Amino acid sequence: MPCPFLRNLLLASSTILLPSAAFLALPACAQYSTTYARAPSRDGQTTGGGEPTRVIVMPQSPVFSNCSFGSQGMPMGSSEARAQLLDRQGPQLPAVFGLSSLAIMGFSRGSWPIAIDYALEQDSLLLVVISPEGQTPLIYRLEGKKGHWVSKLQIPPSVGEELRVSQYLVQTLDDSVGQVKPSHIHIHGIAAGPKAVGSIGIDQVSFAPSSIHLGHEKAQFTYHSISDFDDTEVSFVRLAKSPSGEIVAAAVNKKAMGSIAQNHLKNGDWDGSIKTEDLVKNFSPELKQWLVAPTGQHILQVRAWRSRDHGGDFVTALSETIVAVE
Repeated sequence: MPCPFLRNLLLASSTILLPSAAFLALPACAQYSTTYARAPSRDGQTTGGGEPTRVIVMPQSPVFSNCSFGSQGMPMGSSEARAQLLDRQGPQLPAVFGLSSLAIMGFSRGSWPIAIDYALEQDSLLLVVISPEGQTPLIYRLEGKKGHWVSKLQIPPSVGEELRVSQYLVQTLDDSVGQVKPSHIHIHGIAAGPKAVGSIGIDQVSFAPSSIHLGHEKAQFTYHSISDFDDTEVSFVRLAKSPSGEIVAAAVNKKAMGSIAQNHLKNGDWDGSIKTEDLVKNFSPELKQWLVAPTGQHILQVRAWRSRDHGGDFVTALSETIVAVE
C-alpha cells in the first residue's frame, strides 16, 4: 500500500484533470466553504511575503522520501504511533517541500472548522484534499482569484467524533486549459479545530531584520496566540526557487517555545545557525549543498498545538518577511 501522503497527492493530481464542470458534481460536504478577502499585510501588499533569489534544481523523484514528515520521519507503523507523534511534536511537514503543493499531517474530527490564509499572485486553481485515516478523502476547491484570502471550510459531521490522524494537502496550479503547472502561492497559515480557528490561531508573526551577519547579529521574532495551546515550536525555514519558479522550503533549525496562553505574545531570537546533519542524508548533492550552506534566506514558521486530551487542534503560521543570513 502506498504511503498516505503519496496516495493523496496522486488523488489530487488526478482530480485536476477533470473538466471544470466535474467540481460542480462534488458532494455537498466537499463544497462547504466560505472565503473573504484579507486586508493588506503590514507592508501594504495583498500578495504577502518576500521572494527567495537562489535557484536550485529539484530532483525528478519526489523529495518526500519514505513519506518523511518532520526531522524524524513519519512512523510507518500503526495509526496510534502517528497519533503519538502528533501529540508530542505537533503537526508535521515534509523535510523539504514546495509551497505550491503543501502537505501537513495533523489531527481532524467531524464538524471541525479549517482555515487557510493565502495570497495568490495570479488567478489559479486551488484545491485542498483532507484525508482522515480510514475515511474517504474530502476535496475542496477554494477561491483562486489573485489576492489575499482566508478560506474557511468545515469537515462534515459524517467523518465522526473520533480524533483521526489526517493528511492535509494544498495544491495550487495555473488556471489554464491544457497542461497545467504549479502556480505561485504564499501560504501564511493553516489552522484546524475550533480552538485554532477564529482567523488563524497564531497571528502577528514577525521576523526581522531583513538581514543579519552570521556570528555577529541575531534575528528577532514574535508571535501572538488567539487561544490557549499546550505547546509551540518555531522553525527557521530556508527558501529557494526551482527553475520553474516554485518556492522550495526546508526547516534548517528549530526552537521549542512551550505553551502559550490566549492573547499572549511570545518572542525570541535566532543567531542564524543551522542543524541539517540528519536532514541532508537522503537528498541530491545540489540539495545538500543548499541545505548545509551557512548562509541563505529564511522565513519563520510557528507551529502550535493542543494535546489529544485537550482536543488536538493545531495551527501552522509563516512570517511574511524573509531574513537573509549573510
